[in-house]
Amino acid sequence: MKNRIKAFLIHLFFSLTIVISCIGIISNYYYPSFFYSLCSINEFIEIMLPAYIVLGPALTFIIYKKGKPGLFFDLIVILFLQAGVLLYGSYQLLENRPAYLLFYDDTFYIVPLKALHHEQSFFQPQLAWFDSSSLTAKEKTDLAFENFTKGIPFPFLQRFYRPLGTINVAIMREKAQKLDSVQKTYPQKALDESLLYFPAIGRTRSFTIAFDPINKIPVDVLK
Repeated sequence: MKNRIKAFLIHLFFSLTIVISCIGIISNYYYPSFFYSLCSINEFIEIMLPAYIVLGPALTFIIYKKGKPGLFFDLIVILFLQAGVLLYGSYQLLENRPAYLLFYDDTFYIVPLKALHHEQSFFQPQLAWFDSSSLTAKEKTDLAFENFTKGIPFPFLQRFYRPLGTINVAIMREKAQKLDSVQKTYPQKALDESLLYFPAIGRTRSFTIAFDPINKIPVDVLK
């Protein structure tokens, strides 16, 4: 039993070191700040991490017996299973990483990188708004129809994306949610009257974003 516990603890230490490092690097680079909350990364990690641990240290604890014939082969199989879970999890995080937090109409949307067919593998998510000022009335109608038929609430026309810092704050003030309405939704939250509040559509759920109109950046995600 002592040898099993020792093997389990050693395997657990290295497993946690590797998985935390991988998830930390991917999350900090591709899901910085509020992108982490908007993309519901915690929910995915809560599913992947137990599977990774069960397929690693837990199995090692079960099968480990010093001097057991075929022990080396068994451990190699466990390591391959663990590596498969880790690779799958890392692939999912990279595959679904966001390209933009896009302000369109009166709502913030997460625009996935794969939807834009972006060629930059190391593209970090950006803050942007959809500038429709140069669109004709017909183009706006065609765009709305295209969005409806494709079942998406925002356009993937990246050529109309502009840095969020260039938006006219007056436009955002007009479209912001009423403070009393937001307070009813989040009665336990102390809202800052100097901020603007907008609905936000994440990967699996909706949130509310607190927006700083002076610096033109989101500062908080209300859940």
